[in-house]
Amino acid sequence: MLRLFLLLAISGVAQGAGLSARIAVANQAFDAGDYRQAVVHYQEIIADGHRNGHIYYNLGVAYHRLQEIGQSMASLLAARHYLPRDPDVAFNLKFVEDRISDKLNTVMPRRFYEVLDFISDYLSEREVSFATLAFLGLGLLLLTLYLFHRQLLFLMKLGVLLLALVVLSLIYLQVKARFPEYWGAVVAPSTKVYSGPRDSNMTLFILHEGAPFVIEQETNGFLKIRLSDGKKGWVAADSGRSFLYPSL
Repeated sequence: MLRLFLLLAISGVAQGAGLSARIAVANQAFDAGDYRQAVVHYQEIIADGHRNGHIYYNLGVAYHRLQEIGQSMASLLAARHYLPRDPDVAFNLKFVEDRISDKLNTVMPRRFYEVLDFISDYLSEREVSFATLAFLGLGLLLLTLYLFHRQLLFLMKLGVLLLALVVLSLIYLQVKARFPEYWGAVVAPSTKVYSGPRDSNMTLFILHEGAPFVIEQETNGFLKIRLSDGKKGWVAADSGRSFLYPSL
């Protein structure tokens, strides 16, 4: 058993070292100004399942240097998912947003069931999950200590407060799971937005490269999208989507 554990540990270290080397190669291409090669390296890393906010950020900047605004927007939206507080991600996302021809925002008006969604502006879902477990463990510990030290009333109050935060966090995570916000962006020069999931449906309007949207559904190669101005419709899946969510 110990030998198996050591083998797994060595394998994990080797894989981590291999990933670091691949990222270093991609970064070297980026620093040398070979943005096309950097994109290839970053995309290969992502395709292998290594999803990291810093990789998506570098990918988004590389695409922007190549004047591929749609791909840049999609990559930076993916980076924001992992790095919601990163000022560089926010700055570059706003910079790309100002360059698109469609006057759309990368922030959606919140609906009634998204009352707790302000949390996503500061914490990723993974961070909220870790915080929930920490609050739960610490809250139960404080309440247990209170049972043995009844004179320390603050232990009980703090424990109850932490458990209340656990409840709020669970509600937030449940809402995010039930109503996920999958961001995408138009990567084609332009795309028609239809009234239904077929190109035979009526064309409602046209979006241009870089236009950000939330993906609500995928059917028969079409995405049902929602825009920051409240409009909805269907676009062909190959005309725009985020790298973070290759499929629903």
